[in-house]
Amino acid sequence: MANANDLLKNVSATVPEKVGDMFKVGFVIDCKFLVGKSAEAIFGHKWKFALESPVFERMFCGAFIEANNSTEVALPDDDPKIFRILRRLLYNFREADVTSLSFEDTSNLCIMADKYMVETVVKLCCGHLFTFKERKKQIKLFALARKLQDKFLLYKIELILKIISYPLHVAQNELDSNCFFF
Repeated sequence: MANANDLLKNVSATVPEKVGDMFKVGFVIDCKFLVGKSAEAIFGHKWKFALESPVFERMFCGAFIEANNSTEVALPDDDPKIFRILRRLLYNFREADVTSLSFEDTSNLCIMADKYMVETVVKLCCGHLFTFKERKKQIKLFALARKLQDKFLLYKIELILKIISYPLHVAQNELDSNCFFF
């Protein structure tokens, strides 16, 4: 594992590699997110999260406890795995890629990004979710669109359901029968 001095010496490393090393050793980090029920420590920078998310901006710059130079932020309702993916995307959005994520991970990331109002990640996730063509996943996507109350996403999924000859009222009935949860 690298230490702070190794980070400064490795001038040939790319920016994402250096940031990754900073996270590992907590170098120049001003925030530790305690994520999930197990309070897993995930390091970050307040400025980066505040820049990308209005929710974090209010948290760090508003009247919340975290704004008073607190370095720890408890996020007990979030999944550490999904939060690490969100963090990676926030720091490296130009090369952001979610195509390797499963439908479930992409859906959960979309929900988390919506929760923290990170529109760029929500759009990235929605684009990837439309690549899943199985009927069951399209129904789950319809459920996600309803949960997020995203009119554009709902409209798009309704079009897809029509294209695959799956009546909207049937999809609605499947959802209403509590078959699908996130």
